[in-house]
Amino acid sequence: MSIRAALLKTMLVAIALSAIIAIAAIFLQSSSSWRLLATSVVVTFASATMLPAISNERGTRLDALAWTWVSYVGVAALLVISLVWADGFFIGGPFEEATWNWFLTGIPALGIAIPALKRRRRADRSLSLAESIAIFGASGVFAASMLIALPNRFGFDAFAVTIIFLPIVACAACAAIGLRTMAARSFDAPPAATRAERIVAQLGLGSASFAAIAGVLLLVEQHRSGLLIRQISWEPYTLAITLCGGVASAAASNNLLGLSRASGIFRWLRHVASAALIALSIVISAAVLMPDSGRFLEQLVWSLVIVAGSSLLAGLVAMRVTRAKPIGVGAIDRVSWRCPRCETTATIPLGDHACARCGLAVVLSLRDDRCPSCAYDLRALPASTNCCPECGRERQMPARTSCAARAPMS
Repeated sequence: MSIRAALLKTMLVAIALSAIIAIAAIFLQSSSSWRLLATSVVVTFASATMLPAISNERGTRLDALAWTWVSYVGVAALLVISLVWADGFFIGGPFEEATWNWFLTGIPALGIAIPALKRRRRADRSLSLAESIAIFGASGVFAASMLIALPNRFGFDAFAVTIIFLPIVACAACAAIGLRTMAARSFDAPPAATRAERIVAQLGLGSASFAAIAGVLLLVEQHRSGLLIRQISWEPYTLAITLCGGVASAAASNNLLGLSRASGIFRWLRHVASAALIALSIVISAAVLMPDSGRFLEQLVWSLVIVAGSSLLAGLVAMRVTRAKPIGVGAIDRVSWRCPRCETTATIPLGDHACARCGLAVVLSLRDDRCPSCAYDLRALPASTNCCPECGRERQMPARTSCAARAPMS
């Protein structure tokens, strides 16, 4: 039985139990029946949440993305069930705080790491640095915040760790996109980064590093003084985080939107968003230094937030609309054809064909010059090469010979 089938059966059983227990709880009106109902509902919801990450193919092992998602949802379900059955041990104590921190920190961390984990399923390794920063950075911040939220605390604020370092990780990962290389084994791989994008990437990574150092110093100083960050003004640290974070976020938006295949005015959105983010960091720093500056700086801050947010959103939508389409890898045995003489359209098979209206004859043959499975260049190979030497997939040729038939007998 596959993992997906077992999970699906678990969900169906939990749904049936939820219905039975719910009816019983209505008549019994006992706390145990309601807790059983809550447990079965949590199991149902957790199973349904795990399903999209697991492959339909029988015997397929869980990859890094599936393990990450299933593990997170499984632990979340166990924590919630523990709170359901708690009698004063979890409720109001550190375990309840850890449970809430699991969601408040884990969901943003997954939002940073999952896109990188999805790309790791592909053969394209051009964005490996950005993926590694996103995955290991987000998991490190998540682990640190959970450690702080456990019973043996270190005196730091878990929420402050999350709110400072997760955005820095996201900015560093997106800025590192500008250090990508040309990938030859993927049809939809982005082009190699330009010299300007590499400079922007290095500037963004350096700024993110300085912002992270300032964040560590801020937390250490807060821990040493025993005061919460919101109870005192920390100008040197907040200014450093704001200014360095602004440069890092500008580099991140510039290089992230640089992956877009959109043209025309949409190519300028990356520059508008980057300029607005840098201006926003400068205005916020001025507001920190001049707390009595009036409403003008506040209005300017919100105006820049709107400009930066709308530019980023429009750029991401354009990137999504113009994304590369998947390549079909199956053998082609017929094509849609329009007669150049009488403009009659038809679906014709490979080989000889005559137009049904005007009689114009055509000889149709197809050949793969790049493997549709692994993008291996087949142009330099002789015409007798019917199979991709890299992955073994059968090559589209005018007269094909089965790879299985050509394989030596064992």
